[in-house]
Amino acid sequence: MEDDKFQITSALSESSDSEKASKKPKKSPTREHLSKLLKTWEERQQEAKNLQETAEQQLTVGMDQQSRSSGGLGTYATQFFRNRGLNLLLAISAFGGVFVVMGLIARLAGWLQHRQGIPRSFATRLAGLLFKVATAIVAFLAMLAVFNIMNDWLLLGIASVFAIATAWVGLKMLPNISEQITLLLNLGAVQEGERIMLAGVPWRVQRLDFYTDLVNPALDGGTFTLPVRELVGLHSRPAAKDEAWFPTRKGDWVQIKDDQIARVLNQTPELVQVEEIGGSIVTFETTAFPSEAPRNLSSGYRIQTEFGLDYRHQAIATDEIPDKLGLHVENGLKDLLGSEGVANVDVDLINLGDSAIVFEVEAVIHGQFASRYEDVEREIARLVVEACNKHEWSIPFPQMVVHRAS
Repeated sequence: MEDDKFQITSALSESSDSEKASKKPKKSPTREHLSKLLKTWEERQQEAKNLQETAEQQLTVGMDQQSRSSGGLGTYATQFFRNRGLNLLLAISAFGGVFVVMGLIARLAGWLQHRQGIPRSFATRLAGLLFKVATAIVAFLAMLAVFNIMNDWLLLGIASVFAIATAWVGLKMLPNISEQITLLLNLGAVQEGERIMLAGVPWRVQRLDFYTDLVNPALDGGTFTLPVRELVGLHSRPAAKDEAWFPTRKGDWVQIKDDQIARVLNQTPELVQVEEIGGSIVTFETTAFPSEAPRNLSSGYRIQTEFGLDYRHQAIATDEIPDKLGLHVENGLKDLLGSEGVANVDVDLINLGDSAIVFEVEAVIHGQFASRYEDVEREIARLVVEACNKHEWSIPFPQMVVHRAS
């Protein structure tokens, strides 16, 4: 384009020189044609320059947008926290500082109340609840005050919208919240100091608060904290005097459903482990263990054995046999366990069978010998047979009478 323009310009110059040489005033057709061409090429040159500038500007804008999009949300967040991070940090510090100070005041008040022996009455519970609500409000107002002082209207607006949304959600949840407030004031169905059942296991409501402390003194680690909302819909009752908190204690000997004798190794809020005689470990879920109907032998137990004697001993069946047999069994058990192990031994006539007079031997053993349960059971059977041999009491076989049709 530049070469064409140069050639046109040179042609015009030559034309002008020839005209001056001829000194003729009229215009040459060649000159007019070349002038038009020059003007056309100058316009095209200007358009090309404009297109070049436009393309360069579009390229610059496109590269700028690409660099911004590559940063994405991280770049925006970085710029946001760089510009408003100090304001946000100060606001959070103010919010947390108010909570810490108010919490220390509440702890001091609780310590003074406990030291002076002041009970947790309705008035103290209401005051504590209002204090916690006031703590939340004051902490939030402190955060808003920081935004206002720093003239950060954006964060102030965001915090205000958050407060309005929280209030709206609170209104929607008001029925459930009202039940929780009733519990916190110790006016609900669950009250502090009473007994409550959770999944079949009893617990004492040690302290009723936003996070309630539950205690079972019979379980290892039997203390845990439960949000007050989990207590909505439950009921408690006063515990009876000396009421058991679990069927067993650690170290007790029990007889479970399959008549196995076992010692309780551990019992926690989750699991109960027992060790059978011989060393086998059996594990139950704590919530399922009471349904196994364990028979606690450690508080004492009774063993009953039935046997029959021939009807030819009918004359001495009501007095001599019970007296002699009872004395023989009692002496034998005392030899096995010691005199401190046997609480009582009784022998009674309990039934008249088809072929025998049925007696029952009943022995009551103290709980410290619970581990000897099976030994005592076998020893009673041995002593009964020994007494029968000693006194020549006949133990009849089962008999069946067959009648022949005539």
